[in-house]
Amino acid sequence: MRRFRLEAVLVVLLVAALALALVLRGITGTPAADPGDAETSDPLGQPTPCIPALLGRPIPGPAAAEADVGSVAPIVEEIRELTFEEEPEPVYLARGPLRERVAEMVDEDDGMLALQGRLLTELGALPDELELGRALEDLLGEQVAGFYDPDTDELVVATGAAEGGLSTTELLALVHELEHALADQRLGIPDLETLNEEDQDAASAAQSLVEGDAQLTTEIYAARSLGPADQLAAVGQGAPGLGDVPHFLARSLLFPYVEGARFACALYQEGGWEAVDAAYRELPRSTAEILFPDRYGSGDGPVDPPDPRGLPAPWEEVETFTVGAADLLFLFEAPGDDPTRGLAGARDRVRPWAGGEVHVWTWGERTAVGLVLQASDGETLCESVAAWWRRATDDAEESTDEVPGSALATDGEARDGVLYCEGTSVRLGIGPELAVARAAVR
Repeated sequence: MRRFRLEAVLVVLLVAALALALVLRGITGTPAADPGDAETSDPLGQPTPCIPALLGRPIPGPAAAEADVGSVAPIVEEIRELTFEEEPEPVYLARGPLRERVAEMVDEDDGMLALQGRLLTELGALPDELELGRALEDLLGEQVAGFYDPDTDELVVATGAAEGGLSTTELLALVHELEHALADQRLGIPDLETLNEEDQDAASAAQSLVEGDAQLTTEIYAARSLGPADQLAAVGQGAPGLGDVPHFLARSLLFPYVEGARFACALYQEGGWEAVDAAYRELPRSTAEILFPDRYGSGDGPVDPPDPRGLPAPWEEVETFTVGAADLLFLFEAPGDDPTRGLAGARDRVRPWAGGEVHVWTWGERTAVGLVLQASDGETLCESVAAWWRRATDDAEESTDEVPGSALATDGEARDGVLYCEGTSVRLGIGPELAVARAAVR
């Protein structure tokens, strides 16, 4: 569910450089102002933990204004311990044309984005008035620094000047995309679009490997190869505008870079770049493996939870999405899109996740949702889901006595919710009336 098939747009193009603030903090060693709980603090607040061990000797690189593929690609090869079969030829686009390309990507999935927006609104992750497609177009148009398309081998980097060389951020974007091209030539980028059609969470996990690999390489390049002037120029740069973006959307976009880099780091610590390479052949199957690398390779794949019977006509079931551990984490971090209400220990709370789906029904402008989650044997997500839903709908009245057998029922002005907990299974129905919410998961 995490990007609700949005990665079918992003992953084909492998949009990069949304997490450059992490790289820059990694260079300067600048800490976050006050990390607090790791789950609810700035996700860019901590450099990837294995960077100090990977620094090694400096590899002098060109100044950003003088950088080109011929001078940067050999350093990427040395860091990543792979060799290009054929050196890419980047295309440099001004911000305006690149923004137009991004708008086209978003428009291609406009109908699905509208449905995703309705779903996120019902879950309290988006404000009612927000138009997801427009918000995404504006956000990506502002922040995308380049992309690599494995279908066409096109490598594009945004540049602010037709002549005069690259800025530091543009140089790091070039490094990031060169690593994608290198990995594609030597290891093969997985078919993320096809994966997404089968299982959105598995596609998110695979994308996190790919982006995390490139992000880790970029961080190492920044720390080992940027000269003092470019390091100074980099301080304070990052991903502008994320502070005003709904938490779920911002975390979804940053997850492959931030958590993906930490996953790649964990693999490297276990077995060097060979372990990272091997993961391209044995892809992670869920975002739970990205969040908890000790689960990678355990053989315990996600569980397919049972489907609810569904709502009768005139309701129509229009889509089913996978709900991964990352989705659940983002919801727990900001109930009702308010990080100040986040559940303490949100990351630990999602560790029991073993599988999940969300079913969406519509009837004209009305929307109903059935969220079904499965926990590992001997574990439960019941208390955490109940705590999240209470905080996400703090204006609602509890009406549990009106719904026999429910663990929680809430009657709100905009939407009602009914929660059932049975063993390792948790089912939350959301609808315009209690009866609809109840029927969505029975």
